[in-house]
Amino acid sequence: MDVTLDNEPLVSILVPVYNVDEYIERCARSVLGQTYRNLEFVFVDDASTDESVDILQRVIADYPDCRNKVSVIHHECNKGLPSARNTAVKACHGDFVFHVDSDDWVEKDAVELMVRKQVETGADIITARAYDHYDDRIEDHLDGGRDMDRDALLCSLLTYKVAPNLWLRLIKRSLYLDHDIWAVEGRNGAEDFQVFPRLVYYSQKLSSIDSFIYHYNRYNNNSISNSGKLSNQLGVINSIRVIISFFSDKEDYLYDLIAGHDVVAIHQRLVMSILKKNRANYKVLLSMMKESNQQYWYKVGWDSSMKKWIDSNYFTMLLYQQLRPLFRIPLKAYYSFKKQSNK
Repeated sequence: MDVTLDNEPLVSILVPVYNVDEYIERCARSVLGQTYRNLEFVFVDDASTDESVDILQRVIADYPDCRNKVSVIHHECNKGLPSARNTAVKACHGDFVFHVDSDDWVEKDAVELMVRKQVETGADIITARAYDHYDDRIEDHLDGGRDMDRDALLCSLLTYKVAPNLWLRLIKRSLYLDHDIWAVEGRNGAEDFQVFPRLVYYSQKLSSIDSFIYHYNRYNNNSISNSGKLSNQLGVINSIRVIISFFSDKEDYLYDLIAGHDVVAIHQRLVMSILKKNRANYKVLLSMMKESNQQYWYKVGWDSSMKKWIDSNYFTMLLYQQLRPLFRIPLKAYYSFKKQSNK
């Protein structure tokens, strides 16, 4: 049943599209069939080379009541997800935006439930719940910080204890426009992490609903989140550094959190490159590690000259990673010990 609310805000549903012909119909039908009706729909085709756009147009034709509310914007060349998100936010007209990735889908009352909470609370950002869909199972998605106030959410975001997804949330569009918040284009990998902490920082009020409204596709092997390419791994680090730059002149405790997370994130990928015996990736990540803030090296044991020497020598580190299980010293226990010893 169509839903009308007093003083109902216009909500823009924003969908980036790139080579998702296997999934786009399910996604498009889920957003075009929403029970809340004061909507506009912005699909950004990021120069798809498959049948995604043709399928999308056929689906739109099945929803005549939505046709004059739909915009399909075409990039002349593939620019990546950050650019597609920026294009959509700039082109839309909504009081609020709701991001949906084109290989995912949403419940038909997703927008209605979030708008009702927004009207009730006057919040700038509303967060809901999601399911992760794998090939063989369905799990609850990592909590989006639904029951946290602004400061608690920022702390959890900057240490990646809470997923920074833009999807799963109803977001006041003026937060983007008033504070000039945009993703850095050309940096795929953790692109939402470039943006969401900044939106939260400028928000005045947060709220949430305890409803599962979003279905996150974990079995699309072509998605960026499932890619192990060096470019995407470096994209994650570069996204972190966008946030480091943003918080460099903000509260000290927030800068400490993100600068420390930068060191940990680089080292995690450094170890990953060793385990995958990818020496080229290792060299790039080692260089980034040496350029990171030395004040936070203790978080990965680099305050020890021995640990730093091991990590800085490819074959030594490869041998160390192979022999480490024999020492029966779990990595988490080692980091816990280092953290305690540096308090």
